[in-house]
Amino acid sequence: MRMLEWRVFSATGVAAVVLLASATPAAWVSWIGWIATAAFGVSYFAKTPKALRLVQACAALLWIAYGFIIHAMPVVVANAIVAGAAVYSSLAPTKAAAAQNPPPQF
Repeated sequence: MRMLEWRVFSATGVAAVVLLASATPAAWVSWIGWIATAAFGVSYFAKTPKALRLVQACAALLWIAYGFIIHAMPVVVANAIVAGAAVYSSLAPTKAAAAQNPPPQF
């Protein structure tokens, strides 16, 4: 295990803060899953539907990467569907915009 040491200077002296960083690839894979989980959680605080879909698409891409790394095709496929739906619904014209600008009728 690799150890990183950061020194924090304060008025009373130097306090050593030791951070443990694992050099194992399994730890990094786990972190990708946790970051994807956090991103999906954060998406519930989005102020607009477009921001919600953008955050969910990014989180789904992280889940896709995670799924490929752990060889879990159900994770990859499910999140590919979520990412595709989020991107499609972000780019598709909204019903409000379509109502304001109706297509010309001949």
